[in-house]
Amino acid sequence: RASTASTARRTVNVVVTEPGVNASVAASTTYRLHFERPPDLASLLQPAGLEVADDAGRQIALHPIFQQQAPQPEYKAYVTSHVERSKVSITCHSDAFAEVVSAEGITTHEANASAWVALVPQASHTDARAACVYGGHRRTIQIQLIEKVDLHDVGLRLLPIGGGTQVARPDTNSFVVTTGNSVVELVPLFSDARLPMRLEVVGEANYSSGAGIRTPPLDVPANGTVRQLRFVLTGANGQTRTWEVIVQQRPTPPPHRANRTGGQVSR
Repeated sequence: RASTASTARRTVNVVVTEPGVNASVAASTTYRLHFERPPDLASLLQPAGLEVADDAGRQIALHPIFQQQAPQPEYKAYVTSHVERSKVSITCHSDAFAEVVSAEGITTHEANASAWVALVPQASHTDARAACVYGGHRRTIQIQLIEKVDLHDVGLRLLPIGGGTQVARPDTNSFVVTTGNSVVELVPLFSDARLPMRLEVVGEANYSSGAGIRTPPLDVPANGTVRQLRFVLTGANGQTRTWEVIVQQRPTPPPHRANRTGGQVSR
């Protein structure tokens, strides 16, 4: 559509006169020249505002912070746990169209557009797009809606593979694994499988882990020492929670010696 704000048009009449057979009569032709300045696409497609709100109307901070003079191609919005949908809004130039795209469809309106985006249950994030559109040109911003999980609400259990191993839990952030085996394997179990986890074998190596993913075979010291492990859970906003794990051999029963009558007595 035409834009008086962004497109300047000027018409210049040029008259060309040619002398005729009769010197007193001259033939003339008028040419109209139209000069038009192309639209300033950088200005037309520059988003003036971008906002995300939860289903209670509370504003959700964007990461990085939206700056009109330097909008980024991608933003993340960390949504409080149990929020079912978020409202994405974009403000564009008055001569452009605003557009919000999600799995529910496309919402388009002059200059401003808003749409509710349903969060995908148990997904690591939900995608949405917001764009400023002029003619056949557009500038699109990707938005990731990420549910913010309180890591202190996540409960971890350790399941040993095979028999002969017991797992004790002195407190909510530590485990003691006691086994009669020379090697032990553990499976971490927790409620939110979306959260990434890593296994740190102190002083040795780190391994990628997660809910239901068994550890590599771990040697158990047989000389009375212990092996230290850490399971580290990472939230969507970069926060972490750590569980300390001690792996140890079960004490060997004391040997028996014969008494004077030939029976066995315990030392």
